[in-house]
Amino acid sequence: MFGMSFSEICVILIVGVVVLGPDKLPSAMVKIAKYFKIIKKTISDTKANLEEELRIAELKEEAKKYKSDIDTGVSNLRKKLTFEELDRIKKDTQKELEEIKNSFSDEDIKKNNISAINKLNEEEILEDEDKKDLKKFDDIKPHIAELRDRLIKCILSILICFGISFSFWQNILNLMIRPLKQILPKNSDVIFTNLTEPFFTAIAVSFYASLLLSLPIIFYQAWRFISPGLYENEKKYIVPFVSLASVMFLVGVLFCYFLVIPTATSFLVNFSGKMFVAMPKIGEYVGFFAKLTIAFGISFELPVVSFFLAKIGLVDENDLKGFFKYAVVLIFIFAAIMTPPDILSQILLALPLIGLYILSIYIAKFAKGKDE
Repeated sequence: MFGMSFSEICVILIVGVVVLGPDKLPSAMVKIAKYFKIIKKTISDTKANLEEELRIAELKEEAKKYKSDIDTGVSNLRKKLTFEELDRIKKDTQKELEEIKNSFSDEDIKKNNISAINKLNEEEILEDEDKKDLKKFDDIKPHIAELRDRLIKCILSILICFGISFSFWQNILNLMIRPLKQILPKNSDVIFTNLTEPFFTAIAVSFYASLLLSLPIIFYQAWRFISPGLYENEKKYIVPFVSLASVMFLVGVLFCYFLVIPTATSFLVNFSGKMFVAMPKIGEYVGFFAKLTIAFGISFELPVVSFFLAKIGLVDENDLKGFFKYAVVLIFIFAAIMTPPDILSQILLALPLIGLYILSIYIAKFAKGKDE
């Protein structure tokens, strides 16, 4: 949308929640919606005005066609009619024109009055609509405030871990590029082509590492955010949820690191044979590595999410079975979005995710059966 990636949209939403807060965020959303309505109305009015101008232009063209015929007819009438008859026709015509003028004048005044009233009341109407829309957000303002607090704590955790990771970014980068270097030919190496690329690569590597280090805190804050809507017996799962979610995310990252990335990079590098010399850019590879490992980390959360959703009674194995066909399609769409534009990477993500979905069905059945 507007040339922005999904991650960039997420960052904008997080910044909006954190910076604007529960008081200003609803009003900002209402204003944005109002501006969209104004833009839509302006476009509609402009289109109507253009259509009206085109219609008038067409009428003028038609009038020009008949102008010469009318002038000829008037000239012929003047030759046939007497002076008295012409004077009478002139007076009758003036009388009719005056009546038409008066009728149009009243209509114009009426239209102008309506327009003036609309303009005077427009701001008041918009203010009333804004107040009504803002009232709709009164119930969710506490939740926005809670979300803002949780996001701030997550951001602080990431920033602290970022400072630590930045001190060791070269060691972390060596681990990241190890699968690539193992399959590169002897005459190939990882390069950079932009003067700022090494610096921004260090930033990206440090941020990626800080995200992984902050996972327990992020999952903890996520659970604390949803916990007010849970029963007391359901809130006790906070420690298992945080532990299992963090472990499964890391399992997904390791699965991708040891199996998927070597397979995908080997296929992509050796696809052309000896026709080209592989010189991968470090910035592009780090983005490829981070996107793929995070996608697998998110995918491996599916059994954990299914277990706890089944525990609190939101889903069961029958729901997951009934949604399986749709889930397969959505999984391949998710895999296409999160992987590089090659079929192999998509399949390597989609197949384990389908297996995890099937596993989630049995996990949901186990969770429900244990409660019973």
